[in-house]
Parts: sequence; structure tokens; C-alpha cells
Amino acid sequence: MIFRFSQITESSLQNVIISKHNNSADPSSKFFYPRIKGELDRDVRKLPFQAVRIIKPSVLVGERQEKRMGESLSVVLGNLLAPLIPPLKKYRPIPAAIVAQAMINAATDKFSQKFCEYELAEVFELAQEI
Repeated sequence: MIFRFSQITESSLQNVIISKHNNSADPSSKFFYPRIKGELDRDVRKLPFQAVRIIKPSVLVGERQEKRMGESLSVVLGNLLAPLIPPLKKYRPIPAAIVAQAMINAATDKFSQKFCEYELAEVFELAQEI
């Protein structure tokens, strides 16, 4: 569905596509969700947008209407373990509002590069840019 949306958008007057993906997206993953997100990353890059921006945060924190037990557990564990175990730092939770601001900033950059991918630390930095 997201790839089809990208194709439709690409054929309109849009110059940039912003996509928010899991930070473990990998088209060769044995697990379904990271594999699908990785395939989407790969395929969107092939579309003729002026710019492609892929935002890869970790677990989003913020108000939700529904309860997600797995994500709630990830937030607690991420907040506890990420400061103690450096390799887990890229999995620390991030407020959805910061990701939204980073996406806005990515969409309005100067398009100096056709393709940019932002990992978690870069998402925080991108959200601060004006």
C-alpha cells in the first residue's frame, strides 16, 4: 500500500517522499515486518522523486487511543537498558512529535542529495533544524 502510494505520488507534482520505517528494516531479514519495510526502502529508492527521505526512529512514544502491550514493554525496556548498554542506544524510545518535526524538516530541506536515510540519533538532530 505504501509503495503504491509512492508510485501515485511520484506521478503527480510532488518532488519528495518521506517515509517512516522501523530502524531494523532489512530486505533480507527472516522476519516479516523488517523484511517488508526493507523491501519498501529499496523499492521507493528506485522511483524518480527529486528527493527520498527515510526516517528510521525506534519505538514511538506518545498518546494513543489503543493499548499496545509489546510497544509499552519496549518503551520501558528501552528507557532502562539503552543508557546502560551502548549498542541498544539506537532502540531508545522517541516522542512521536519529534519524529513528526523531523519529517517536516526533511521535506523542506534543500535536496542537496537525492536520497537520505536518518537513523535515530539523526532524527533527533533533524528535528532541531530550522
